[in-house]
Amino acid sequence: MKPSPLSTIAIASVVIASLVAFFATRGDLALGLAPIAVAVAVAILLRAPLPRLAQGLLFLALALDDPRGNPAAGMWKNPLTPPSRWLFDNLNNVVSVDALRFAAIEVVIALVLIVALVRTMGRPALRVPPPLALATTAATLCVLALEVYGMARGGDFKASLWQIRQLFWIGPITWIFHLSLRGSRDLAPLAKVVLASAIVKSVEALWFYIVICRPLGTRPQYTNTHSDTVLYVVAIAILLAAVLELRSLRAAALAALLLPLFGVAIVINNRRLAFVSLAASIALAYVLFPQNRIKMRIRSLATAAVPLLALYLAIGWSSSRTIFLPAAKVASLFSKEDRSALTRDIENWNLVQTFKAQPFFGHGFGHEYFEIQKGDSLKEIFPLYLYVAHNSVLWQWTLGGLLGFTILWMPFVLTAWFAMRAYRFAAHGPLRAGALVCATVVVAHQLQQYGDMGTQSWLGAFAFGAASAMSGKLAVESGGWPSPGAKEGSLP
Repeated sequence: MKPSPLSTIAIASVVIASLVAFFATRGDLALGLAPIAVAVAVAILLRAPLPRLAQGLLFLALALDDPRGNPAAGMWKNPLTPPSRWLFDNLNNVVSVDALRFAAIEVVIALVLIVALVRTMGRPALRVPPPLALATTAATLCVLALEVYGMARGGDFKASLWQIRQLFWIGPITWIFHLSLRGSRDLAPLAKVVLASAIVKSVEALWFYIVICRPLGTRPQYTNTHSDTVLYVVAIAILLAAVLELRSLRAAALAALLLPLFGVAIVINNRRLAFVSLAASIALAYVLFPQNRIKMRIRSLATAAVPLLALYLAIGWSSSRTIFLPAAKVASLFSKEDRSALTRDIENWNLVQTFKAQPFFGHGFGHEYFEIQKGDSLKEIFPLYLYVAHNSVLWQWTLGGLLGFTILWMPFVLTAWFAMRAYRFAAHGPLRAGALVCATVVVAHQLQQYGDMGTQSWLGAFAFGAASAMSGKLAVESGGWPSPGAKEGSLP
């Protein structure tokens, strides 16, 4: 097909803009390619189907690293570092334009949301449960209200912009998935996105650990980022849910292939929160799984494994060998000599005292939490450490008090509730598996919030946004939430 004059002019303009940018910046290849990248992104936005847009955005958020998370303990920059910086780092740090104090991912989210709103305008039924839609919107408005409230109380505006970033964008991200996902027909594509992202991160972790660190005779503190705990746990949940609910040879073969990879990645990433999240997710699946022969067999196997597990913990309780790392991490949860645990206890106590000072409305954004009891000072390496606590759950209590916290947490509560409704009412394995994974995302994300600054994670925000929207779709599709004329598999 012969290109139109308009498309020819557009392509020529992009090429010229790229050449001008390249020579004007004295050969900066990244800036020279920027006009082409923007043009490609615009073309994708205008032409790609909404489900594919949402899935592509989710893959970028899961597979690329936010540089603020200090991937690989800052010891190695993997091949995906350049696009990761362009997407997640503030653009003023990438192109040296001071006015660009925002990340490209924020622009992308806004543009995709606008495209989704325009394309779905006039759709007769989005089939989003009204309570979930209301809670998602209310939480976003609550973040804005707490920003205004915090500034009125003399808060630091620049610090507040760092505090609110992911908390604010969780709502728009969720709405992108509300508008784009069609229900169970998108379960398989989303599962593939999560598994592909986890494979990418696992390969990066193994390469860094084996090829980079071992020749140097060093063991890194971690191999990915802290947020990748959520990705690995959800990927494992997808594999286990497929085995439990689909009961197919393909699901079993995929689990046998990928579970060892993800398990090793979790161990060498060395985050004890990962083991807690994994255990909690497995416990959730066990509780939700119906009473049948399979559950009885699982219970028998678990009972038989208790002595072996006890022996493993006893041997590895104080061992430094890699094979006993999970046992050592469990031991650190109960150690009174663990410096990290002691520091978190001090922080939690300070957060509780900060909450008590403003228990109903909170302090709003832009304020430090009260450091009444002094722990390890991080001022030299992290000047804003009193503005965002490691325990993001207690920190949100200080921000919004009883009222604000209730609004901010309502989407998480309702997402879990709709996921469980979908699981209970679903008549087919894929829907049950999807609902189970949605509930697991909430567990993993909230444990990450409680243990390690989970509100500051793009990965967590996107994982939860997709799970929240899908839980509502599945609840409607399975009959767990009433919708006129809706049946399993009938979403448009």
